[in-house]
Order: sequence, then C-alpha cells, then structure tokens
Amino acid sequence: MTSNNFYLDHTFNAELLEIGTELLDGQKGVLKRNKEEYIEHAKKWFEEKKKEIIGILCSKQEFIEEQSDLNIAVADLISSIVIGVAPITVAKLITKVGLDKLCNSEK
Repeated sequence: MTSNNFYLDHTFNAELLEIGTELLDGQKGVLKRNKEEYIEHAKKWFEEKKKEIIGILCSKQEFIEEQSDLNIAVADLISSIVIGVAPITVAKLITKVGLDKLCNSEK
C-alpha cells in the first residue's frame, strides 16, 4: 500500500453498514446478518466501483467543492453508477473519506 492509498477502516463503519445492508437486503435498518458481513461486502463493492467513481468525481472536483452541499453534489454525479445503493448513502462515505484523499489514492 502506498502513502496515497486509503483504507476504509472502522471510522467508516456506519456508512459501510448502510451500504452493505442496502446491497445484501435491499433496505436500511433491518439487519438479518452479522454486521461485519455487511461491512465487508460494502468494502468489496466500493473497491470494485472505486475507479469508476474516481473517474466521474475527480474530473469535477473543483465544481463539487464549490457546491453548498457536498453530499448532494456527489450523489448527483454518481447516481448512474451506484445501482442497488442509494447514491446519497455512497456520497456520505465519499465526503467522509474526503474527495482529495479519494482522488489522490489512484495517483
């Protein structure tokens, strides 16, 4: 792992749990499995989508950062690629990670 990479550690568990629940069970707030299973599934899903997300967001980073609500701006831009998960849920994770950190993770 290089210094530019980031890892979705325990500080992102709330957002990952939401994503995992939506992916595996199709709804938020109803846990039918172990929390760790949801979180690990969400991490794998995010890693699979990361390059695509970076491709969309990082080319528009300046525009996004000028918006009054980063979550809404990010959700709007990624809505076409996050099928099966509410874009706002993924946007919350991305804004918590930080757009700079995400965009620099692939350099």
